[in-house]
Amino acid sequence: PKSIADDFKNQYALNESISKTSQLYLVVSDEGLKNKLEQNLPSEIKPYSQVIYFSYQTNVVAFYQENAEFREAIVYLSAFENPAPDKIEAVAKAILGAWTLMNKNGVPLMDILKEAQKCSPSYIRSFALDCQLDPEVKNILDRIPHFSYNLTKGFLQWSYGNGLQEGAFSDSIDSDRFQGFQDWVKRNRPTTYEEIEGLLL
Repeated sequence: PKSIADDFKNQYALNESISKTSQLYLVVSDEGLKNKLEQNLPSEIKPYSQVIYFSYQTNVVAFYQENAEFREAIVYLSAFENPAPDKIEAVAKAILGAWTLMNKNGVPLMDILKEAQKCSPSYIRSFALDCQLDPEVKNILDRIPHFSYNLTKGFLQWSYGNGLQEGAFSDSIDSDRFQGFQDWVKRNRPTTYEEIEGLLL
């Protein structure tokens, strides 16, 4: 019968075949089992394999408060640069909810994240590789007085009047809604903040 070690070897070989360096992790919820598996980790997979203890908690908030690595991972997956605790909680719940609803066998991690993104599009970062504004839209927005913006984790973060008003477009740059916003900007060529305010809020 195939073992977890076989799975790890095959996954590592697959990653190498597409020039992807990787570290593989086996996550368990029993600390004793984690220690036992670490001691018996086969030498051939040891250089790229690690066993991680992920304690069972009934409360997501308590867990991310106690577990810095989990919190860092959730912050990375969030749409926000420095998310407040309520946003970290919302992202964690969206991801755990998506995972709960999906088939647990052989489901790629990206499928879980995209499902979470569908449920909470304003909270989960974009996974698009090319996050850039349409050059024509960029040119138009750059000319609006006292208006500044940047793309953070695939979301348009904006500010008007030196921070008098600020926010983020609620959908990521790779969404249909954001594409609609770009089409509107190209069609209407706004020259003032007031013209786009309703679309940004």
